[in-house]
Amino acid sequence: QLRLAEVIQDANLWLKTADQFADHDPAIALQLLQRRHQMGDMPVLIQTLHRLTKQFPNTFDNFVLDTLDDKQLIPGPDLSLYLKALENRCRLAGQLSDYLKLREYWTAEQRRQFADSLKTPYTSLPLFYAQVLHTEGRPDDLFAWLDGLSWQYTRSLPDILPLAAETHPTECLNLVKKHATDLLENGKRDRSLYHTIAGWLAALSTVPSLKASVTLFASQLVANYSRLIALRDELRMQGLVRR
Repeated sequence: QLRLAEVIQDANLWLKTADQFADHDPAIALQLLQRRHQMGDMPVLIQTLHRLTKQFPNTFDNFVLDTLDDKQLIPGPDLSLYLKALENRCRLAGQLSDYLKLREYWTAEQRRQFADSLKTPYTSLPLFYAQVLHTEGRPDDLFAWLDGLSWQYTRSLPDILPLAAETHPTECLNLVKKHATDLLENGKRDRSLYHTIAGWLAALSTVPSLKASVTLFASQLVANYSRLIALRDELRMQGLVRR
């Protein structure tokens, strides 16, 4: 019947038919939403969105975020619809820009609960979690979490370390020293490990108060592990030691 409405170019019949089937088929529901958007009748579009997002939770988050403007929405169910979609995307994608928009509408307690909900034994978005704690002014929580991470397998550490080092510079450097030494002594010595360690040190060298100490430790590593030519190369490529 939808196909027939398209063939005979009967817009009213198409809308009526799509509206009947939208509650049972998310693909038709999306087509209906897109057609409503094209028609420019925002109140009807939002009414349809409320109905279909209840029927298919989280399915149309991208559509909601692409078509609605939070600044134009009335506080209440309409704005809540937008914010829920934004929170869903925020949790999945871990974009700080999404969180910064959300926190404009959230209370301090809501922000605390959101941050705490991101902390799991295997946080899938460690950099995002660190950024949220940093944004919320929770440096002690950030450092305590950093201390307990599985360092060798957390690829975003070079981005996380400068955030924590703003308030815990010496402690962060001590952590890097501890993990670097432990991995060099007990881990698998290969180029990947050396690159990782050099990345940690390079990240901390961007903190002005740590630059000299980082350079000194890098030189000590080269001296203590003089046979590891690849380690020296990785440190040199980061500008931490000379040839």
